[in-house]
Amino acid sequence: MADLVVQEVVKTAVIPAAAVWVACAVGSGRKDSIRSLLVGAGLAAGYGVSHSLIAGVPEVPPAESLQWFPLIAGGAWLWSLVVSRVPRGASWIPWMLGAGLVAWALIGRLTYSDPKVEWSWIGGSALLLFALWGPGIKERPASSSVGVLAVVAGVAAGVAILNHSAKISQLGGVLGAGLGAAALLQWWRPNGRVTRDLLRVGQAVMGALVIYLDRYLETPPRELCFLVAAWAVAHLESLPKVRAMSPRRSLVVLTLFAGLLGAVAILFGYLRRQAEPANPYGY
Repeated sequence: MADLVVQEVVKTAVIPAAAVWVACAVGSGRKDSIRSLLVGAGLAAGYGVSHSLIAGVPEVPPAESLQWFPLIAGGAWLWSLVVSRVPRGASWIPWMLGAGLVAWALIGRLTYSDPKVEWSWIGGSALLLFALWGPGIKERPASSSVGVLAVVAGVAAGVAILNHSAKISQLGGVLGAGLGAAALLQWWRPNGRVTRDLLRVGQAVMGALVIYLDRYLETPPRELCFLVAAWAVAHLESLPKVRAMSPRRSLVVLTLFAGLLGAVAILFGYLRRQAEPANPYGY
């Protein structure tokens, strides 16, 4: 039993966190842009390895929706390279396209009786993701965004387990561990430029998780709303009072605020779970 627990901890937390820390160590002493690419690649690689151990190695093209997740992580890192060559005033265009691709990859696998309904869901989800990705697609995102997203990934893991999906809960934990490792580094030595690409990878995978929770697990709206609200806390970094704080203080304040909203989502899920009839299978 103890060996099984250790294996799960290694798959869910140790691998993604170690991948981020190793990438950061390799990039030490290099230019911020190079370090950012390495740290982003570390998260994408760590997530991909853990995902393969938990949900199986993805096929190309993906045979099921979950197999898109590691491809989305790697694709977001490559997409960030493309965006870096786009004029600053037009950089939002490729990210809008990226949000559309993530929404299409997951929602497009579902069956709808009316194509208009399907494309409405894809379009609406893409707009929501693009709005939530706002802080991460900046040229120099604030370091506090990493802490917020780490908490949101953890909340997504909790919401998933309360919706009877241990696998999605693990995948949310993987993302949260990788981002949490980066958040600790940002608290120790704040530098938003170094986590730019990592944040973009994390936001892309987080977007896929939110869509999966909504469309596949049919998570109740109020739980999703508080989860999304927690993610939106990252936008508060642009407020003058927050910008006037030290990087460490803004990281702690916004992360705690996101955690508070996320705790409400978990509470609603827990109360709903308690009200459900007993499950004979024990989950």
